[in-house]
Amino acid sequence: AFPLYSRGKVIGAGVYMRELEEAVAEFKLNDDSEVFVVSASGREEYATTEQMLSRLEVSHSQLDSSTVEVTRLDDRFYAVTAVPILNNAGAPVARLISAKDYTESYTSQLYINTAAYAIAIIVLIFALGGLYFYINRSLKPLQKVVSNLEEIAAGDLTGHIEVESSDEIGQLQAAMQATAQRLNN
Repeated sequence: AFPLYSRGKVIGAGVYMRELEEAVAEFKLNDDSEVFVVSASGREEYATTEQMLSRLEVSHSQLDSSTVEVTRLDDRFYAVTAVPILNNAGAPVARLISAKDYTESYTSQLYINTAAYAIAIIVLIFALGGLYFYINRSLKPLQKVVSNLEEIAAGDLTGHIEVESSDEIGQLQAAMQATAQRLNN
């Protein structure tokens, strides 16, 4: 139904008459989905596939709102869309429900998600491994400094302290070497 206007005022309603079966068959053909019409009381008035609607477990709680949900039936995934069918006063009298098989795209999406998680985990493992080796490489000269200081504290001033770099650790090694030589002389 649609309103008829004259000079901006509603003067009536026009009704497009068509057989339900013909309209639903065309909808099924165009959308490639199973179609159901459910009354306000929740009774199935029309279905392109018998017994499928009850197995889909679609909620009929809100007759006046549109809903979209993904549901699983046996080994298939369906996108279930429900839209209200309104009377000429705009009140919902039934729901048009379509169930389209999205198994192929849904499983593809699951595969993509799994692959993305696997890649993220692999990247994280490599990042943690790189961090581990970087920290070990950075702390190795500091461990040598601690070892040299322990030798000096034990009274061994004859040990050779190698200066391996010119950064802060290298400067510390050079200062320790000079200190050990002065104490030894």
